Amino acid sequence: MGEEESSELVVLYASSPERPEIKLVSLLGTIEQLRDSANSDFVITREQLFAVNITNVTTAYYSLLYHANSGAYPADIKSAIRANLSTNGELLLPLAAAIKLMLDFSSEEPGLALPSGYSDVMHWLEDRVASTSYVTRVSRSPYYKEALNNIIDSSDLVNKTVSEDIAGHYFVKSTEINNVPAQLVLNDDATGSWHENARSAEFTWSTSADGLNLDFGWPGLEISTQPVSQFYGANATKYLRQAQLTLASESAVDIIFSAKLKHVTDPPIGINVAPVEETLSSSFKAFKQSSLTDAFTALALEQEYVIPYAGIYP
Repeated sequence: MGEEESSELVVLYASSPERPEIKLVSLLGTIEQLRDSANSDFVITREQLFAVNITNVTTAYYSLLYHANSGAYPADIKSAIRANLSTNGELLLPLAAAIKLMLDFSSEEPGLALPSGYSDVMHWLEDRVASTSYVTRVSRSPYYKEALNNIIDSSDLVNKTVSEDIAGHYFVKSTEINNVPAQLVLNDDATGSWHENARSAEFTWSTSADGLNLDFGWPGLEISTQPVSQFYGANATKYLRQAQLTLASESAVDIIFSAKLKHVTDPPIGINVAPVEETLSSSFKAFKQSSLTDAFTALALEQEYVIPYAGIYP
């Protein structure tokens, strides 16, 4: 196999003759990567390569690569890795939820259907303005949160199997606190820490059938402190107490985590009311330090990548 052939990408498509708007896609990797993943009988299962599932999540991810690659689908592994560095992981779940609303909920709510002027879902995703405006609009729909939760709860759409080498030092591109970089540290002894701006918190972590579970204990990672008018301007503080992470996408250099985040807002000191709990769904991208410093990856990128400083040094 020549170098050019070994770097070409294999892409799977799914469509429906009954519903022409359905066109989904999944990027599997290179032929060489597929051979490495296959059984001795050259069969690849989802346990070996989760991307063989063609879903709304894999389709949303492929569209992020398209836009990060200057409006063209990556033709080889090098262009795919370069595009990976520029993708916005926070858009993965909203786009996947939008696709789910379009295909699974539009029969109940016609306003969620594929907008006119587009032949199928992939055609629509190629229009950045149209897709982002649709996401903004449907995020106010009562079905939107249901679609997000359906994705995160489904083992067919996100990978809940946690690999043995999940421990490590991760650099998170941006987060919910002030939209700034952060660092996530998973130690081998099932402890860990989150560092962001001047804030940090320790947690314990475990794995289950639901994915990777982080428990920050009490009070948790401080998210925000804001005055509350009904308490005469006294401050209420919001904390992140627990997080459930699954793998929405994984490449040679990064992971996009889908996350269920349990927030608790404590009332001002001296105010006798119960804390307010809420669970939010989101996604974020993280670069594993060991992957970024791997020599093969550095050669494949043919460029430098600067790790953002986020409160501690690696």
